[in-house]
Amino acid sequence: RYPERRVERANPRMLQMIGAADGAPAPDAARGYYPDEESYVRMGTLAETVLREGSASLRDVCLRRLDGELLWMDVSGSRLDLGDGVSRIV
Repeated sequence: RYPERRVERANPRMLQMIGAADGAPAPDAARGYYPDEESYVRMGTLAETVLREGSASLRDVCLRRLDGELLWMDVSGSRLDLGDGVSRIV
């Protein structure tokens, strides 16, 4: 959800990758997933591109697991319009 940068839902594989317990919701504040300001800004730029152009992707994004361990992944997003005026990205 943007511009709040809140996670509303996460798929089971993503929860596993970030180290969330089975069935536990992902933390909703996106800032905690990034180890530094550069990574946070890169993802914000991706979100803005997705909302403007409909889709986008990034390579080698650094995220922080809930246990503090770092992981790198490629990320892609698509704009999701539920007709309620809220900007969402899948």
